[in-house]
Amino acid sequence: MKTKANVLAAALLLAALASGFGQPVITNQPSWQTNAVGSTAMFSVGATGAPPLFYQWRFNSADRAGATNDTLILPNVQTTNQGNYSVVVSNVEGSATSAVARLYVIVPPSITRQPTNFPVLSIGASVSNRVAASSATPLSYQWRRDGMNLAAKTNATLVLTNVQLADTGDYTVVVTNLAGSTNSQVARLTVDPAFIKITTGSIVTDHATSLGCSWGDFDNDGFLDLFVANSTYPNTPWGRNFLYHNNGDGTFSAITSGSIVTEAGIIRPGLGGF
Repeated sequence: MKTKANVLAAALLLAALASGFGQPVITNQPSWQTNAVGSTAMFSVGATGAPPLFYQWRFNSADRAGATNDTLILPNVQTTNQGNYSVVVSNVEGSATSAVARLYVIVPPSITRQPTNFPVLSIGASVSNRVAASSATPLSYQWRRDGMNLAAKTNATLVLTNVQLADTGDYTVVVTNLAGSTNSQVARLTVDPAFIKITTGSIVTDHATSLGCSWGDFDNDGFLDLFVANSTYPNTPWGRNFLYHNNGDGTFSAITSGSIVTEAGIIRPGLGGF
């Protein structure tokens, strides 16, 4: 009879274990997650064992007051909520501790370098502006002029070529990450219409070691001509002065004869002069 009783007890124990009785066993671990600041984070756990089951959530190894359900809800998370979460599941038979689930809390980007006002001295020039921001996640950029998105201007650096009067305006950039976006301060672009940048012809393609330049009407035709003073080292072929005749139509022609363009200052190493 005693043997039959032992067998019956063992069978009952196995049946109880099969039906979920006994010490808690965690069947569904809480998951790691990343949340934007201000959002709601939620951890959950699944467990079997002899009822009733009791739960105690922990934050960075310390019990979290009132967190005694199988689901932990954290509304309006802040950076102070970032850390390691786990849960202890217990019953009269014992306890089991879950794996650690980490909560990351990200914030909108912080701009560390603001764009600055960028005056353009002449029509046709090229300019650039730059923004820098810190973030724990990848950043995206959208430059705007007068509140309107600029097509394809989606880098940290804004480059504008061949600037025209129509490009004048207030420029900002919206910096975005997974947590939200931040608007930069306004940077004003102004264009001086008095000058137009010349991009072709000898006046912009000639190269030399230039020391200075001056404007003057050398041939008394009523148009200002351009003189560029160049220098050279001894025994080198470059460095002759440049003189450009103003054609009166926005173009210039290089003067190639005469002592003013065939002489040059000489840099003498160690003497600091010419």
